[in-house]
Amino acid sequence: MGRRTAYDAAFKLKVVALAEDIGNRAAGKKLEVNEKQVRDWRKQKVQLEAVPKSKKALRGLKNGAIPRMEEALKASRTSKHRHMLFPGARFG
Repeated sequence: MGRRTAYDAAFKLKVVALAEDIGNRAAGKKLEVNEKQVRDWRKQKVQLEAVPKSKKALRGLKNGAIPRMEEALKASRTSKHRHMLFPGARFG
């Protein structure tokens, strides 16, 4: 099994551009990258274009990534904290 390699955003975008022209498998073969990685990078194209070209990883969700879920979580926390601070009080 080979060693893991970290690729920067500039290289990934180069692979994506080539894959758009000649296909995932051919691009992967030509640049010695796994076809699965090429598919994943094509899905991440918008994010890769937005990060610095030297960045090697897109990690985790950032603030505002899922606004509705974050609002629900915030409301849940607020509700729990109110009941912890004021036990027995009724909140509408």
